[in-house]
Amino acid sequence: MGHAPVSGEGGSLNAFDEAALGRRIYVHMNNSNPLTDPRSAQTALAGASGWDIGHDGMEITL
Repeated sequence: MGHAPVSGEGGSLNAFDEAALGRRIYVHMNNSNPLTDPRSAQTALAGASGWDIGHDGMEITL
């Protein structure tokens, strides 16, 4: 299994920049990913890029 970068050139945070999307929720992370820490710089970067971070127990109404 390979690693897909989250930020930077080719990163998944930027993969949908041109798409007309509503809410963006990042959900595929392992337990050691800094995105799972709401106080991390990575979570702040994701938020600044327009992404919410999925978490255990999160409910989404469609």
